Amino acid sequence: MSLSDSFKQTLETIIYILNNILYETVLVKVQVFAVIFSVLLLLIWIYLLVKTETFQSKLANIKTAVRGGDIPREIIFQKWVEIEKKLNSNYASDWKLAVIEADSVLDNLIESLGYRGDTMGERMKNIKPGQFPYLEDAWRAHKVRNFLAHDAGYNFSQQAATRTIDIYKKIFKEFGME
Repeated sequence: MSLSDSFKQTLETIIYILNNILYETVLVKVQVFAVIFSVLLLLIWIYLLVKTETFQSKLANIKTAVRGGDIPREIIFQKWVEIEKKLNSNYASDWKLAVIEADSVLDNLIESLGYRGDTMGERMKNIKPGQFPYLEDAWRAHKVRNFLAHDAGYNFSQQAATRTIDIYKKIFKEFGME
């Protein structure tokens, strides 16, 4: 082995070692940066959740409803039995009343959760998205109720009544009231 071959081999070994150190250092730096960036994004996400009060208000509303709030659960169950009887009736007027009464129970629930307003619509407008489960569905069911209350001659089918009552059931179930 000549001196030039030995020098060449030594130089290649040094370059190989330096490359390994350089790439390992870069990889470690990238990993540290990725961890710091991920933690930063997690902190921003937690901050935004706290700021929008999404989870806190939903959890507080559900806890209040489960504890009973201002509405005695027995009364809700009694009203619900009456609503179910009306829904299973053979008369369209009973189906309409079932929807109107279910809306009234929902209004009582919303009031017991602390939402203020002169009407149910005003109280529902005070609810921020994420504070109340199925808020859009509640609005839809409430609009059906309003339509029925203001148009006595409307021909309302039992199937439409059942679909509307199912919306109320879904909301009450979310609050542990079914």
